[in-house]
Amino acid sequence: MKLRTMLAGALAGLALIAAAVGAAAAQPRGVPQWLVDATTHGIPATIGASATVTGPAFEASNFRRGAVTVVSSHAGTLNVRRFLDAGGTIQAGATLTTSITTGVAALIVVDSSIPFVALQVEVVNAAAASAAVTPVVWLLGDPGCCAAP
Repeated sequence: MKLRTMLAGALAGLALIAAAVGAAAAQPRGVPQWLVDATTHGIPATIGASATVTGPAFEASNFRRGAVTVVSSHAGTLNVRRFLDAGGTIQAGATLTTSITTGVAALIVVDSSIPFVALQVEVVNAAAASAAVTPVVWLLGDPGCCAAP
């Protein structure tokens, strides 16, 4: 039952991403898109009790829009940071943050007028037990701007 709830939450998260990013800017056909894999964003499927996992800064290849969602078996916080450099040392703007509610897809839409080169995802598990998480990072480019790394 718990797995079914997590899968339903993950599907809801993907639907939220599609709706939120689509509403932020209609994308013409052929717009570059990149579904970021877990080895790149660095968020594992399990986060320890009362732990914070911060993925590495990864190059966004000139993408300017996208969404980050996570479904977690426990409450917590989702943070996204944008950086002016590929190494993730010079932060661009404030950290984007939202609360995670148990079993509900938390969503952050990145639609930035602030230029950035890299992104970093962080998930905080506020519970005293390990959390199963399903993170999804999706980036959209402007026509002709970029290609997935």
